[in-house]
Formats: sequence, C-alpha cells, structure tokens
Amino acid sequence: MAEGGSVPDWAVTLLQMIQMQRDDILRETEELKLATTMKVAEFRDIRGLKEAENQRLQQAEAIRVNNEILRIRNEMGNGTSDFQKYKAEKMAEMTRMDAEIKYIHSNISAISEEFSLLSNDLAYLKKIDLDLDKKINEQAYKGKKTVTSATAREEYGPKKPQIEYPPLPAAKWMSEVCSEPGLPSASRAAIAAAAAAEPETTFVELLCMNDMKVLRGIVLASTPQDPDVIARGIVSLFQFYGLDNELLEKVVQWEIESATDAASVFRTPTLCSKILSAYCKTVGHIYCREVIRPFVLSLVQQGRTLELDPQKIKPTEKVDDNLRALRDCAQAMLVDITNSAAKLPMQIRNICLMVKMEASKKWPSDVHVAMAGFIFIRFICEAVAYAKVFDPEIPDLPDVTLRALAQVARALFAVANGSHFKESYMVGLNQLIANNIAQTRKFYIEIAKPADSGPWARISFETLPQAVADLTAGFAALPPNQLQKAEIKINDFDKDRLYVRKFSYSPGKQLQLLMKAFDSVAVAGLPEPNAFVNELLEFVLDDDKTFVNATTAVCFSGKEQQTLSSVGKSIATLSIFADNTCVKCEDALKAVLRKEFATVASSSPDSKRRLLSSFGSQCYRQVFRIIGQTYLTSILSPLIETIRKGKSGLSKLNKKGMQFITVFLDDLQKSLGMVPLPLWKVCNWMSRQVVDMTAAFFLGLFLAPALDEIENFGSRLENKEKDKLSRKVGLIALVLRKMAFGEQFQKGDVKEGNVVDINNWLKPQADLIMHKIEAWASSDVSSAAAFKSDVVWDDSRNALVAFLNFIRAEHDSFDMILSKQTDQRCTFKLGNLYFATATLGKGKK
Repeated sequence: MAEGGSVPDWAVTLLQMIQMQRDDILRETEELKLATTMKVAEFRDIRGLKEAENQRLQQAEAIRVNNEILRIRNEMGNGTSDFQKYKAEKMAEMTRMDAEIKYIHSNISAISEEFSLLSNDLAYLKKIDLDLDKKINEQAYKGKKTVTSATAREEYGPKKPQIEYPPLPAAKWMSEVCSEPGLPSASRAAIAAAAAAEPETTFVELLCMNDMKVLRGIVLASTPQDPDVIARGIVSLFQFYGLDNELLEKVVQWEIESATDAASVFRTPTLCSKILSAYCKTVGHIYCREVIRPFVLSLVQQGRTLELDPQKIKPTEKVDDNLRALRDCAQAMLVDITNSAAKLPMQIRNICLMVKMEASKKWPSDVHVAMAGFIFIRFICEAVAYAKVFDPEIPDLPDVTLRALAQVARALFAVANGSHFKESYMVGLNQLIANNIAQTRKFYIEIAKPADSGPWARISFETLPQAVADLTAGFAALPPNQLQKAEIKINDFDKDRLYVRKFSYSPGKQLQLLMKAFDSVAVAGLPEPNAFVNELLEFVLDDDKTFVNATTAVCFSGKEQQTLSSVGKSIATLSIFADNTCVKCEDALKAVLRKEFATVASSSPDSKRRLLSSFGSQCYRQVFRIIGQTYLTSILSPLIETIRKGKSGLSKLNKKGMQFITVFLDDLQKSLGMVPLPLWKVCNWMSRQVVDMTAAFFLGLFLAPALDEIENFGSRLENKEKDKLSRKVGLIALVLRKMAFGEQFQKGDVKEGNVVDINNWLKPQADLIMHKIEAWASSDVSSAAAFKSDVVWDDSRNALVAFLNFIRAEHDSFDMILSKQTDQRCTFKLGNLYFATATLGKGKK
C-alpha cells in the first residue's frame, strides 16, 4: 500500500503503465501525421510531373499528326503511284473484312450454340473439381481399416497402425420386422430378461447398428449431470469394433447442429462433448507426455499455487508475483502448444478436420471459435487441469500444483474463448489473450489441414465386457423419466417400427426383474408414476389375473389380518388408480373372491365366518371403503351427529335403542340406490355365486368397519366425548356383525339389556335387511349410482411401497407359484429395447 493507505501500489503501477502507453500512442500519432504530410507532398510532386509529361506528349503527338496530314496532302496533290497503291490495298482489305462480317452474321446462331455447349462443359468440370476436393478432404480423416494381426494394437509410430478388428455380431433383435397382425407386445420385463441373457450383443446391436438411431436418442435426452462413465463406455464399444471414426463423425455433427452459435459449441458438458473428451483420453497420452508433462513437472518444482484471488491466496504469496508467474507459465505453455501441431496424434487432427468441415457449413467466419472449443476445452485444458488422468505415469501431484494447474487451465480456457476477464484481480491476464489471438488461429489452421503423415497414438482399448459394464452402470444411474424420453425419441427416429422375437420367461422371473428395477428407483420418493410403475400395474392386473391368483394363493392361509388388510388395500388402491372407471378393480376383486368362494360348500355361520376373515374379504373391504366413501358419509354422518346430540336414546340395547337401530336399518335399505355402480356390480356378481353372502359382506365388511372409524364421518371430537360416542355407535356395529355372521347375542356380548328380547328383535330385522340387500344386489343396474374414482398418486405410491415389501417378504412363495415357463413370439420397438436394456444395472450395488 502507498503511504496513508489510500492508493494501492498496484494501482500506482497500473496508472504509470497507462500513462506510458498514452505517451507512446501520442508520439506514434505525431510520427504518423508527419509521415502522412510527407507522403501527401510527395504525391503532389509526382502528380505535377506526370501532368507536365502528359502535356509534352500531347504536343509532340499533335505535331506528328499535322506533319502526316501535310505529307498525305502533298502525295495526293502530286498523284504519286505510292499513294494510289496504298489506297488500293486499303480498299481490298475493307472488301475482305466485309466478306468476313457477312460470313459471321450468317453463322452467328451456330457459334452461339457452340459457345453454350462449351460453357456447360466448363461448369460441369468445375463441379467435378469441387466434388473431388471435398472427397479428398473427407478421405483424409476416414481412412480405410486394414487387417494384419491382433498384436498390432500395440503399435505406435509415424504410420497408421494396422489393426485387426472383430466383426460386428449378426443382428438378433432387429433381424425380423413384424409382418404378422395380432401378435402381443412384449413387456419391458420380458425384454429385460432376454437382454440380461446376452448383454454384450444387445448393447452392440443397440448402439453400433441401426444407423446410430439409439445413440442419437440417448444424446438428445442426455443432461450435463449424466455420469461420465456412459461416454467412456460408448467410446470403448465403438473402438473395440474399429468404428471410432463413424462415432466421431456423428458426434461432431450432432454437437454442431444443436449449438446456437460457434461460441457455445463444445463448451457445455453435453454427452457429445464428453464422448470427445473420453476419446481424447484414449489417444492423447503420448502428446501429453511429450508436451504437457515437462510443464507440469516444472510447476511441481516451483511450488506455487498461482492463485490470484485475494481471498484464497496463501499468506506467503503475493498477487503481483503470482500474476507475473501465471502469465509467464501460460505464455510458455501456449508457445509449446501452438508449435506442437506436428506432435498432435493423427486421430485428434482428424477430429479437428471434422470440426472444421462441419463448422464451415454453419459458421463460415467463426470456424476458429468451434476449433478452439474442441482442441482447447475438450482436450488441452482438461489435459492440463487433470494431468494425472491423461498421463498416468506422472507421479501423484501435491495440492499446490493441482491448484496451479487449474489456474493455468483457466487462462488457456480464456485464450481459447477469446473472452477477457472481468474480475479485477484477473484483468492482468487480458493482455495475454490479446497477444496470442494470431498465434492460436494459425495453430487451428495448421491442425485442421488434411495430413498424409503424422504420429498415430496407440489406443488404450477396453475389453468388451468392461465397456458393457460401464454402460450398464451409467444407464442405471439415469432417472426413469430420462430413459422414457430417450425411448420416445428412438421410436420416433425408427418410425415406430415393430420387431419380432421369441421370448422365453416365467412370470416369476418377470417379477424379479421388476423388483430389481424398483430397488434403485426409490418408489417412496417418486413425484409421479413412471414406466416402472406402469409396468408393474400391467403385470399385477394382467387380463388372465396370473399375479392376482398367485397373491391369493400366498395369502390363503397363515397370514395375520394386518398383513391381509395391507395387501388388500394395495391391490384395491393400485387397481383403482390404474383404471379410474374401476373395471380393473372389479375384475381383480372377482378373481380373488372366486378362488375363495370355490372352497365354500354352504352359507353356514362357520363358512361365513371363514370367508369374512379371509384375504378376499380384506380386498372387498378395502375396495368398498375407497369407492364407497361418499356413500358412507351420506348415511353415517347424520346418524353419528344424531347420536352425538343425545337424540337417539341409544345407550344400551333396550327397547328405545333397538327402536333407533330399526329406524337406521330402514333408512339403510332406502339408501341402497345411492351405492356406487362398481360396488353394485360386485354385489350383483356375488349374488350369483354364493347364497346370502352378498348381504353378509355388505353389512360385516362395509358398514360395520366404517362405524368403527367415526372420526371420518363426524365433527372433531374431544377424547372423552369420542369414547362415549364410540361406545354407542359400537352397539350398531355389533348388531350389523351379528346379522352378517348369522349369530345371536350371548350374555357376555352386552352389559345391559335382556338377551332374549334382543335376539327376538334381531332375527326378523336381520332377515328383512338381508333380504332387501340381496334383492337390491340382483336388481337392475338403474338402482346404482354412477361413480368415477379420484384416487391420487400419493395414495397409490404408499400402497405400492407396502405391496413391494410384502412381495419381498414372500418372494420364495411367489417364485414357486410363478415358475411356469412361457414361450411366445412378441413385438417390440427399438426404444423399448433400449429402455429395458438400460435398466439391467438398476438394483445392483
């Protein structure tokens, strides 16, 4: 700081530099003015001399012409023979010229036609010439692959390595396009099961064939957050089969097509940019060893961070010193880089040529900007910042050197972009940017020239299993909605073409794959249903009810009521969510009840009790509870409110209490026409299966449990008031259960009241209400209310989590029941194959 602490030393120095530059500019301006004045004076002198010379020549010509005229006149006057001869020659020449003019006029059309033909031939030859130039440029980086020996992978030298690449496998998935109408569609789980059996050939066929439609869809659906291992796996897969040039051509083309301007191309971490970076890592190690490693080792010796931020700089370092050192390091680095075109591997120079050709079509005047984006941003800057990654032979670097490399890479990045720093502590590097514009542009021109010779880098090949492992792990990390987005785009590119394949799998294997996918999706946190949810719903609610029947078999015996209730609620909720018209829900419930009704020989009290505590009863209860909530509110809310206000006289099953319940039962039978249509349809079906079971289920599983939950149908109650009200309402629930089970009251069932009187009242009331319900169930559909479900995803998500937990707990039973193998020809789309294959790694730890 200056004395007094008012003006920093660097500001004084900067001001002095600016003043010196101003003086230099003023001096240069004066010199320029003087030189201009001298030039103007010299020009004037030259112009004067020229004008004088012209006047002299004009005068001399005039004298010569006058002399010639005088001579001719003299000759004409004298009639000399020379003049007469001269005149005769001129007349003969004029006659000959007239004849030639007449000949030309007579043949003018033929000459014009010949000229037109010659012009067309010339244009055609020019076009051929341009096409040849273009092909020469293209062939400069395409290069034909030749085959010598497998050991040639290790070659490195001035000649292109002669490498033996394995042939692409024969197509298995896309070998047959669908031509048979009516074939079923393969589920994603079935496709995933087939893909899991041969993951290597599946990935090869997906990515390396089909004109890269799949890769194009993946690129368009990708985000900057996608794991880098995807790009590495793609590069390894294409390199393994010698298709890296084809990959790079497409990647460069797609990246430039999607960029809005040359300044943004290769600057963001798109999948295309990551693929180029991954490829440069496989071929750039020799260049990094020869050009960048010496520079890195020199920074290790310096031991400086080169930090310029005053908030981050070490106490032992100064900003001015670091600025000077960083500027010198970056400049030295730029000199080495811009003079290293001959050392750059031919593979990378070929990419530069691709970039130049594609960018020149879109931004003819900004080709150098696109070139900078690739060679600096995607290769050199990364090679400097992550030197150990590009050159593994470099020893482990200390943190201070890593920070210095990051600073140098930032400076190189700014030079590549041609953008000046705005931070006050970085403006000292702006002169570095200005000083290297010409040199870097010359470098871009040099590395983009088609070259006949140059160093070819030895490629560090990954094995095919490793490439597939990278892809599997990378795709497994992508969210399902991104996989779906890519699936849609791939199908669009492939024009929704259907392929056919024979699938062999068991429902148990299909369920296992779905569960594996769900393990990594974190269903509890899904904001909305995705393809996995839809796949599971299709599987659970399939038309032949394979899984519902399996669940019924698993739950048939030995399960607690709480477990049965949870599973029943899951099936009810998911089936209603999958189809808000409740058709799927009705079918699933009928499938469960049909299995259980088949085990009942009569409608005896024991049979009723067994059925009313079964898995089917729990499914029935949950379905009726969800769909019938509005109906229950309409009949139970007035009942509970009347009891709460003390107008019922219902404190015990005495004459007054039984009279109140009789009135409620009368209101109940009158309200049956308000029952939603899906529930009536289930009751109508039940009335044709087992005698008197419809009314028993309706009273014992629908109405009685609802009365146990009075908080759902009344105003907010205090605990003391709630307990008192629950006891009174509980008497009605007890009566309904006795009616449903066909039982009579025993002495221990009620504390007060005459049991004989209660049973004498109960029997006719039970017969009446049971008869009314059975008659309603078998009546016309007009006696039911229309309904549309409003089950939301939040409810379904919770049900799904509970259901998955049950399946995991009973996986052995499900595997045994669902072990039957299925062989079937099914159709699928290219996008479906990608989605299923991309989920193979989900659930793996």
